[in-house]
Amino acid sequence: MPRNLQRSNDGEGKSVYFEAGAFREEDGSIHMVIFGLQNGHVSVTSNGKSTRGHITLYKRLDEALTEVGLCKEEE
Repeated sequence: MPRNLQRSNDGEGKSVYFEAGAFREEDGSIHMVIFGLQNGHVSVTSNGKSTRGHITLYKRLDEALTEVGLCKEEE
C-alpha cells in the first residue's frame, strides 16, 4: 500500500485517509488527484446529467478551492 494511503484505526478501520490535490479547469470542471494511487486523477462537473457530473462532490471541492482563494474565473 502506498505510504500516503492510510487505513483508519491503525489498519483496522473501514475508511482510508489519503493526500489529494484539486484544481479547476477553464471549462469549470474540477480535477482531483489522489497522490500515490495509480489512475488517481478524476474530474467532476456540476452537471448532474453528465457522466462526470456529481453535484455534491463538485460543491465540496468548489468550496475548498474558494476557501483558499482559487475562485472561479470571472465570466
